[in-house]
Amino acid sequence: MATILSVSVPADLRAALDAEAKRQRRSRSFVVSEAIRAYVVSREREAFTAGRDETLREALALSPRSVSGKPRSCGRSLRGRTSLVSRGPRRSIRSPSMSSGGSR
Repeated sequence: MATILSVSVPADLRAALDAEAKRQRRSRSFVVSEAIRAYVVSREREAFTAGRDETLREALALSPRSVSGKPRSCGRSLRGRTSLVSRGPRRSIRSPSMSSGGSR
């Protein structure tokens, strides 16, 4: 349901509004309603973007320690290793003669 809204605008804006309404072959009310709708959507989008950016900044500013109280690891401990490449479990390789009780 439409409601009546009274707005004061400068004369030059009223003339521009009348010209736009005539160009579109629409009423002034329609043009004003569409302009307000576009403005509100734009402001909502700006507020969402600002909130998202702030959340990202805050999340990136947190260290893993401040989130969980302990450092985060991405898998097995790398203590004592010089390479970050996983080499699988360490196994000793023995020849068949060594595994059957031969001398080392």
